[in-house]
Amino acid sequence: MRLKVLFFLLLFLGLNQGFAQTTTQLRQALKNCEKDLNISLDKIERLESALKETSQLAERRKAVSDSLIHNLQNQIRLQSAINQKLQANADTLQIMIKDYDKKINEIAKLYRKELQKKARPWFLTWNGLQGFATGVLVGGAIGIIFSVAH
Repeated sequence: MRLKVLFFLLLFLGLNQGFAQTTTQLRQALKNCEKDLNISLDKIERLESALKETSQLAERRKAVSDSLIHNLQNQIRLQSAINQKLQANADTLQIMIKDYDKKINEIAKLYRKELQKKARPWFLTWNGLQGFATGVLVGGAIGIIFSVAH
């Protein structure tokens, strides 16, 4: 029996040491798990922070994109209005050019007509013939007066 008690005692002491080693190992494993958990929690916090910053950046990018799109649409509308005004000005200038061309042609015709009148000899124009007839009549009257007076 003594042997049995001794055996149990040794077994108990051995198991107790085994339990002590197992407990120490478990404590160490628990500490390692806590370290890993803390590292993981820290990484999760950093990832959450990065996710918030990314969301904020995405919202800012969307706001800037919307603003740019709105500004581009306004610029397109403005350029369209400018193009319409330029087209109206071009049409007006085209009409003015046609009118000036007609007026210049009329003035050229009148100028040519006047030049043709001036280019004819004096005796082929009405004014020339009137002047000649008047001169002959006045000269004849003066001649008659001088001939009667002498």
